[in-house]
Amino acid sequence: MIRIACHVQDYYFEIIKKYFAAKNYYLEKFNPASYDDIYFIEINSLNDLDKIHQINKYPETLIYIIGPKDFHLLNECLTLGVHLYFENDDLENCSNHVCRINES
Repeated sequence: MIRIACHVQDYYFEIIKKYFAAKNYYLEKFNPASYDDIYFIEINSLNDLDKIHQINKYPETLIYIIGPKDFHLLNECLTLGVHLYFENDDLENCSNHVCRINES
């Protein structure tokens, strides 16, 4: 089973939950004591980058960021080993697209 931790607002948690609900995943709110396979972390400013340092990770852990359209912030996230960066609105658009594909 793949463990997914979300350090995001409830709004984004519901979008992520909708996509992973029917799969073989364990989805939970962020817990700094646990080791998870995938992390979704919401970053709104450079001050939020500490959230990335709080996670316990394995070498194969995936880190996905939800943040604003900000090149400097994106660049800082990439230097910290982030694997995917969603702009705030893109996660909802991507989720709607994936749900339509799954329904086909």
